[in-house]
Amino acid sequence: MISRFTQFLESFNAEPDTSIERLMRLVDRWRQSQIGNAVIDYIEQDIKDFRFDSYIESGGLYYSKYDAILITPFLSDDMTMRFFPHEARHDWQKENGLFDYDGLSFDDHVLLTRITEADAHSYTVAVCILHAAETGDDAPLRALKKNMRYAHLVKKWEKSDDPTLNTPANLRRFLFDAFFDSKNIAVLEYDSYARKCYMNKKDKTVTRTLDIELLNKVGDMGDMGFPSGNFITEVEGPSLSDTKYRQGLPSDKKKHQFRPKKRRGLFT
Repeated sequence: MISRFTQFLESFNAEPDTSIERLMRLVDRWRQSQIGNAVIDYIEQDIKDFRFDSYIESGGLYYSKYDAILITPFLSDDMTMRFFPHEARHDWQKENGLFDYDGLSFDDHVLLTRITEADAHSYTVAVCILHAAETGDDAPLRALKKNMRYAHLVKKWEKSDDPTLNTPANLRRFLFDAFFDSKNIAVLEYDSYARKCYMNKKDKTVTRTLDIELLNKVGDMGDMGFPSGNFITEVEGPSLSDTKYRQGLPSDKKKHQFRPKKRRGLFT
């Protein structure tokens, strides 16, 4: 719905490279596929603000306090396409209780960040795969291979000869688990970001632990263009309590020793 995206920017004094015309060009491109339509429909229904922003330090971010998605205008269209599904998925996570870090221990804070980013990255790659299969527009997928936080997932999928990956749930689980491979340096980047956020928390009192049923919600697929079901609980694989997802987590007693390096914004 063009009018909805027009509303997003109608009060924004856009520069030429952050114009409504460019935004609508990207929206129309996603609209060419069924899965892309689902992403755009979700944004129109649930996001309160969506705009290009020259001042953010990352490529794109979901501002959960205001249900807003901000995207840098300085990347190519192909590179920019990924932020639509990625940041929309973060909004979905918030709506399903997966953005609540209050009362968590240091390890659980880092683990929740890992889980939500693995979900957002795997969802984005899966969306680009299905979009390319339906439309022939594989440029967004190829652009992911040039990004260090997506390249491992795309390359592992390309090398796989598993015929079950034609099933959406199996594809999502495959990509989600690939995020946690030891060769994927993105985990280290997000761990660093999560630690920095934890250190900036005013109240570090631990009042709860991560509930496995809450974490399993990350596998729900039906709201954003995929068939209903849960790729965590319904596809064979380790539980989210498994060491595969927790390996390398520092203990709480060591958190005071951590000195995060300066990073540039959210790693999305």
